[in-house]
Amino acid sequence: MEPSTQAPAQEFLRDTPSFLMLGAWEVGGTRFELVSRRRLDTRQVIPYFEHGGELHVGVLQRRRASRALRRGPLLGLEPVGIDFAGVDETGDILEYGRSVFNARTHVSMDDQRLKIPLPSYARSIGYLTELVLPLFVAIHPPPSSKIDVEWDGARHRLLFRPVKTLLRELETGVHLHSEELALLLRALVGPEAPSRRMATEDSPGARALLEREPARLWDARRLAAFVERAPDAETAARFQRKSPPAGADLCFLRTCRVHLDDQWWEVVTPAMNQSLVVLPFVRHGAETYFLLWSEVRPAVLERRVLQPLYDLPIHPHYVNATGFFLTAREIRTLEANTGVPELVASRLSAALGQPVGVRSLQWLGRGGEPAPAVSSEVRHRVACELDVSQIQALPEDVFLIRASELSRAVAEGRVRDPVIVSGLLSLGAELGVDPFGEARTAPVASRVTFLDTMTHGSTVQRRLRTYSSIEQEQLQAPTYARLMTLLQHEYGVRVAYPRNEADRSFFKAAFRVFMAADRGENRALQGLHWSHDAFHFALGNYTLPAPTDFERWYVSGEPIPPAPPAEGPLFEQYARALKSAEDEATFFSFWTLYHEVFSLSRHVSQLTYYAALRDMGITDRPTSRAIFDAVTSRAEIPPEVERNETYRNRKDVRDLFEYMRGFRDYHLNDIREAWKYATRDVYRGFFLRFGLYSGDTDSYVRGVKAFQSRLDAYPPGLNPLLAQCADARVGLALRVFDGTKALRLVRKALEGEGEPLRELRRNFLHGVAEPYFNALEEQQRALEGLRAQVTNAEMVPRNEHLHGDIQALASTVETLRARLWDEVEKTGLLTPEAVAAERVRELPR
Repeated sequence: MEPSTQAPAQEFLRDTPSFLMLGAWEVGGTRFELVSRRRLDTRQVIPYFEHGGELHVGVLQRRRASRALRRGPLLGLEPVGIDFAGVDETGDILEYGRSVFNARTHVSMDDQRLKIPLPSYARSIGYLTELVLPLFVAIHPPPSSKIDVEWDGARHRLLFRPVKTLLRELETGVHLHSEELALLLRALVGPEAPSRRMATEDSPGARALLEREPARLWDARRLAAFVERAPDAETAARFQRKSPPAGADLCFLRTCRVHLDDQWWEVVTPAMNQSLVVLPFVRHGAETYFLLWSEVRPAVLERRVLQPLYDLPIHPHYVNATGFFLTAREIRTLEANTGVPELVASRLSAALGQPVGVRSLQWLGRGGEPAPAVSSEVRHRVACELDVSQIQALPEDVFLIRASELSRAVAEGRVRDPVIVSGLLSLGAELGVDPFGEARTAPVASRVTFLDTMTHGSTVQRRLRTYSSIEQEQLQAPTYARLMTLLQHEYGVRVAYPRNEADRSFFKAAFRVFMAADRGENRALQGLHWSHDAFHFALGNYTLPAPTDFERWYVSGEPIPPAPPAEGPLFEQYARALKSAEDEATFFSFWTLYHEVFSLSRHVSQLTYYAALRDMGITDRPTSRAIFDAVTSRAEIPPEVERNETYRNRKDVRDLFEYMRGFRDYHLNDIREAWKYATRDVYRGFFLRFGLYSGDTDSYVRGVKAFQSRLDAYPPGLNPLLAQCADARVGLALRVFDGTKALRLVRKALEGEGEPLRELRRNFLHGVAEPYFNALEEQQRALEGLRAQVTNAEMVPRNEHLHGDIQALASTVETLRARLWDEVEKTGLLTPEAVAAERVRELPR
């Protein structure tokens, strides 16, 4: 497939690349240079099938421009890669990945066999932000062992080989190949019978080290707690993001353009582009303990800055093996394969700050390419047993972990270092571990449902995209993007389209059922109203304390008490809570949104608050907020505004501030109207009981005022399991309303005085409604327990089980709803039509 032996043209880039993105961070005086794709992640797919009783796989054979920088052959093997460049704001990589895979490979999927996902892996956490998302897809046997394909303006080839044969070829250096290819093939076949037995004697110094450093012996749970916690303020303060560099600014990295297949490819080359990663271990008491590092990596921090709404969430803490780039002399040592143990011992001793010896060394296959699409690096991998007899104390960020516990952590998706994972797989037979054994076995139907949930993206964004024309533009605002993530993770969001005035008039924010009503405006303005409402809904809802005599009132049959006057201490608390929420949501839609994406202002014919302040020379948030509060809460024009020349000279600016001065009275009138409904809602105690409303004024206002800072700190990336939990939470909230609706309807049907009617109302309250609410509370507690177990968004068996449990809980909640209306129907108090309508009602009314 090599069309020419002539070396491709190449040149160094001094300006900013057009495809790759460069970044820089400084930590303790050390500068880290980083590279990102425009889309941060890629799907890596390997098709597989059985033929003649043997497992076969398909791999892609293609030329890579990065290999030209090493002045060697351009042809190598890798999985079928799918860049998510065509994924929109919904993040639907399911349909996109399927369509791209089908178009590129021309093979037929076998839907009767299991799809096998593996956790995501970082390609090179030292200088790349990219994660790969591996997936094995079952196909029907292809007509040939070679299929010519074409994309990216070039011709490639799919090769189909027995997986064990291909593994041997990779390990003996027959093919240049991407590093993850060998890892994935090993994961697919699992450990074979051990070719040799692990030594049973202890490594020198191992027992003393383990007894001396018991706090450094981690298990899978502690490793999980480390990688999935947020960095503390002191740690975060050590990392400073610098201005994105151009090619000429780079010291460690170099960016190049290579002309291949009639197009230019941007490639990065690090240092000597040859590295060695060491997976060290010691043995004690027939157990193997790996020595690993725990760190916060600048590449992960850069990823979080760049990350859009829908990319895979990733925590900043990282567990990795010991790696280093090689000097020219060390490269020669490696190529000669003489003195490698001494080289490894020297480098490890320097890293640990104390001398260690290498007792034995094992190559983990031939050198592989961590990211052949964008980098020229070749990474060599070894595992080695250490002599730690001279180690007095481990460095602060080094720990030991037993092989079985590391295998568990890998299976749960806690370890993103591919060298650790591939090393564990290479040694798995000798160690007796198989981290992906469970991933290779599952019912096909449940696996498909799980993968659909994890890759389907944002249902809310998909619905909103048909509702508003500016969703993608708004998502460029970090606050709005974080808001959408928080809503889908924490509160639960469903978008409902009301069909009548009764549905429109109900204030549904308490139930997180977002209204997408047609306001008779253009779609862009509807989208701006939506973003304001979304911010409002995220702040939660406040109501008055529950009536203390609800049971007496319900049983007695008395009418609803009249609304008290809108005055006094209780009303003042109510007004303070609602006004605080309105001010936060309004400041977001009047200032923050336009500050972050000023182009949105073109959708509004009137002057915006942000534009007015900008014209007045005011662009910082604290000053803008102080002026906003003075104008909208105290109806005052601050002196610094009145003195401003733009304010004095422009009528449109003065009119805007006068309009905003009216917010105080306008909001107060709305609050008085809401007061009438809140005080007459005798069923509000149930909403407080389930946390759908807040009843503590001070804590509610504190939460509202701290909401923006919580958003600023909210990590990016959509976790479908959290969204699934939140959707179940919406279901629970709507079922709470079912309970109160049943109470209302039955009480209305039993209007009247007399002990027989009171007894019937009492029996329904205690015999039907209260057991129903108790059952909902039990499901709510179970849901919170399941949600607490969701710590990442990896496609691993642990999360697959959680997904099934959440599905089962949601089904149970729906069963409770049906049972409630069965009980109502048994009373004979409502018509069959009325009960049937309540059984399927989408919106509370």
